[in-house]
Amino acid sequence: MRLKVLKRVMKILTRPLAALTLASLAMSGCASSLAGPAGDTAVVNGYYFFLKSQYDELYRRDDSAIKSIELAAAAGNSYYLELEAAKLLSRSGRVDEAKAHIQKALELNPQDVDGRLFAAWLAAATGQWPEAETHYLEVLKIDPRNEEALSYLGALYAESGRLPEAKQAFTELEASAPTSHLPDYYLGLLAQKRGDSKLAATHFKSSLKKNPEFVSALNELAVIYEQENRLGDAERTYRQLVKLRPEAAVPKARLSRILLKTGRKAEAVALLRQIGEMSSDSVHAGLMVGLAFLEEGMIPEAEAELEQMRAQFPNNDQVLYLLASIKVERGQLAVAREILLNIKPGSQQFVDSRLFLASVMIEAGERDQVLGMLVKARQEAPDAPQLVLAEATMLEEAKLYKEAKKVYTDSIKQFPDVAEIRFRLGFVEDKLGDKPACVKAMRKAIELDPNHADALNYLAYTWAERGENLTEALAMALKADQIKPDNGYIIDTVAWIYYSMGDLDKSLPLLERAVKLSNEDPVILEHLGDALSGVGRKAEAKKAYGKAIERGHEAPELINEKIGKIGD
Repeated sequence: MRLKVLKRVMKILTRPLAALTLASLAMSGCASSLAGPAGDTAVVNGYYFFLKSQYDELYRRDDSAIKSIELAAAAGNSYYLELEAAKLLSRSGRVDEAKAHIQKALELNPQDVDGRLFAAWLAAATGQWPEAETHYLEVLKIDPRNEEALSYLGALYAESGRLPEAKQAFTELEASAPTSHLPDYYLGLLAQKRGDSKLAATHFKSSLKKNPEFVSALNELAVIYEQENRLGDAERTYRQLVKLRPEAAVPKARLSRILLKTGRKAEAVALLRQIGEMSSDSVHAGLMVGLAFLEEGMIPEAEAELEQMRAQFPNNDQVLYLLASIKVERGQLAVAREILLNIKPGSQQFVDSRLFLASVMIEAGERDQVLGMLVKARQEAPDAPQLVLAEATMLEEAKLYKEAKKVYTDSIKQFPDVAEIRFRLGFVEDKLGDKPACVKAMRKAIELDPNHADALNYLAYTWAERGENLTEALAMALKADQIKPDNGYIIDTVAWIYYSMGDLDKSLPLLERAVKLSNEDPVILEHLGDALSGVGRKAEAKKAYGKAIERGHEAPELINEKIGKIGD
C-alpha cells in the first residue's frame, strides 16, 4: 500500500509546472490565487509543500510533515490546505494549533460540512462542548439530515443531561435514516440514561434487526439481560459477542461469570484461561480465574487456584495480595499477615499491602504494633501520601493530636496538593481548639478539591455551630449533599444551618431523616430534640433527648439540663 501511495506522489511531483498550477487552482477554490506571476508561485509552492508533507508523513517524519503543511497553508490561502494542516496537527497532539488552522479554513469556506464536522470533533475532544454544539448546529443548517451531526449532537446532549434535546436529535436521526441501525441504538442509550431498561432493550433489539452483528447493541442488551437476572438470554447474547469478537476479553469474562453462576465451572475456567493467555503476562490467566471465583463467593476454589499460583510464582505480589485477602476471608489472620510481609518495598503493591496489613493487625488485636509498622513503611515508601494519612490517623485514634498535627504539617512540604492531608489537619486543629487554623486548613482542602464533600461539610458545620457565614455554610452543605447524597451527617449539617437561620419548618424533617440515616447518632438526636422543642412538641423533644443519652451522648448532663428546661 505504501509503495502505491509513494509512486502516486512521485508521479504528481514530476508533472509539468502548468499541470501543478491547474491542480493548485482546483484545490484552493480561489480564482484570485492565480492573479499574476506572484500568485502562480504562491499556489505552486503551497501545493508542493502539501505533497512534501504527505511524503514526510508517509515515512513518519512528523516534525517535517507539520512544517511542510504549515508552509503549504501559509503559501496557498486554501481551505483544503488549512483543513489538512489542522488534521495533521491534531494527529500530532498539537490541538491549539490545529484549532487555529481549522478556524482559518472555516473563514475561507464556512459552508463546507467536512470542515465543520472536524471543527466540532476537535472542540468535543478538548471538552469545549458549547463550541462543538455550535458547529454541529451549523452543519445541520447546511445539511439538516446529516447523520454524523445528528448522532454526535444527540450524544453530546445526552452526556450533558439535556435529555429532551437528545431525544429530539435521535428522533430526527431515525427519520433521516430509517434503514440505519444507529438511531435505535442511540435511543436505547438515551432510555438507559433515563433508567428505562425495558424501553432501552426494545430499541437495542430494533437496532439488531437492522444489523444483527452490531456489537455495541449486543453488548448493551446482554448487560440489561444480566441485570434483570435473565441469565439464559444474557448467555445467548454474550455467546454471539464471543463469536463475533473472539479476540475481545470482556464478553468472555462476562460469559464465564454466567457459567459460574449456573454451575458450569469447567467451561467458565476454560474461558477465563483463554483470556489470560491473550496477555503476555503468564500470571494473568491464573489471576483471572482466582478473581472470578472470588467475585462469585467461591472461596475454596479461589484459594486453591491462588495457592497453586503462589507455588508456581512465589514472588508475584498480585498473587500474594489476593491470597492474603482470601486468608482474611477465612479468618486466618496470622497467615495473611505473613503473606503481606513478603511484599517488599519497591513493589507496586507495597503501599496497598501495608494499608491492608494495618487493618489485619487491628482485627487480630495487634493495634499497639500498627503505628510502628506504618512508621517503618513510610520510611520505606516516602512518596506515598496514603501512608502519611494512615500513620496520622492512628495517632488521632489514640488522641495524640499534637503528634498527628506534626505528621500532617511536616508532610505538607512534600505533598502540598493533597486535599485529604489538609482536611485531616483541619480536623486535628479543631480537636486542639484552634478554630481559625481549622477553618484555614478546611478552606485549603476545598481549594485543592472543590468536591471534597467531607471538608465542605465540616467547614459548613463549624460555621453553623458558631453562627457565622450561614449563607456560605448552607451553599457548602448543599453541595456536599449533592456529592454524597443520603449521608446522615451531611443532612444534619444542612438541617442545623436552617435551624440556626430560624427556619424550623425546613430543619425538622431533615433532622428526622438524618437520625435514621445515621443510625441514631446521639448529637443528631440532640439536634432533633432542639428542633422539636422549638416548635412546641415537648413530649417528642424529651424522647429524642432521652434517646441521645441512651446512645452515649458525650455530655449527658447538658442533655438533662435541656430536658429540665422543657418542663411538663
